Amino acid sequence: MALPHARWRGAKNGANWALVGVKVLNAYSHWAVDDEFERTAPTLVFLLMLGCRLVVDWQVAKREREQQALQEQHQQQQQQQSLPAAAAKQKIEQKKDQ
Repeated sequence: MALPHARWRGAKNGANWALVGVKVLNAYSHWAVDDEFERTAPTLVFLLMLGCRLVVDWQVAKREREQQALQEQHQQQQQQQSLPAAAAKQKIEQKKDQ
């Protein structure tokens, strides 16, 4: 099931950060009671997976911001290029009227 990424990004990241907090506390509790690594490993793996998800989401958001900035820059360049052409048209029309 694919949900629109931009719409649910905040909710997904909030849930991921909450899970990261829970897993950090879980890892600390394993360490505090001196559990064996075999009992701590699933917590560490899940914690690393959540961290990777947050990094990937950050990269996707950064790429989307960069693409949007490039599109805006391209639109501004097109507008600036069209301004001299519009001014030249006006001058030609003014000369025709005279």
